[in-house]
Amino acid sequence: MCDVLDRVEARGVAIGEKRGEARGVAIGEKKGESRLAALMDQLLSQGRLEDARRAAKDENFRACLFKEFQIY
Repeated sequence: MCDVLDRVEARGVAIGEKRGEARGVAIGEKKGESRLAALMDQLLSQGRLEDARRAAKDENFRACLFKEFQIY
C-alpha cells in the first residue's frame, strides 16, 4: 500500500514541477521580450539604429545597453 501511495505522490510532485517550470519559462519569456522592446524603443527614439542592429545579435553589447538605460 505504501508503494502505491509513494508512486502517486511522486507522480503528483513531477506534474507540479512540470507545471511550475512551464509557468516560469512563460514569465521569463515575457519579461525578456519586454526588456528587449524597451531597449529597442530607447535606441530607435535616439536614432541609434546601428546600436539596435548590433544589440539584436550581440548578447554582451545588449547587456551593456541594458545597464546604460537602466532596464532591469
